[in-house]
Amino acid sequence: MQAQLGSLSNMVKSMNAQNVCDAKCQEKRRIEELRKTYIKAKQNVQNAQPNFNRAEQNYYTAAKGAGFYSKMQGAKFKKQAVKQVKDWNDYIEPKWKDIENKILYYKGLYPYQDNVKFVYKNYEDKYSTLVNEVQDTTDKKNVNYRLAHFYKL
Repeated sequence: MQAQLGSLSNMVKSMNAQNVCDAKCQEKRRIEELRKTYIKAKQNVQNAQPNFNRAEQNYYTAAKGAGFYSKMQGAKFKKQAVKQVKDWNDYIEPKWKDIENKILYYKGLYPYQDNVKFVYKNYEDKYSTLVNEVQDTTDKKNVNYRLAHFYKL
């Protein structure tokens, strides 16, 4: 019995040493391997542009010289700058035109400001005169009403 138990214990140790695992364990290992692959791919994406730039620089510097590489980079960055400026101009141009149109519109209205003030003042005077006439008429009517009502002949 002791021999069988020892044999069984040795067999379990042997299996543990071989990393034998069940379906759950295998699924965990597979997921862990996929996670590692994902992280490596993510790092490759992050490092791709710097690695490409370094390889490009090394190649052109070795093959054609540092001067050629500098000129090539200058042309590349100039092209990028021209594109950025064009994009900016395409974005800002309609806004400038809109602002200019509004300025012209309001400049065109400015001379009429005095006319509007004159008309406003004229109507304000007429309104005040009418209010006073209405008040005078109302006062006369009230006086006439009292005279007619209280002093009947």
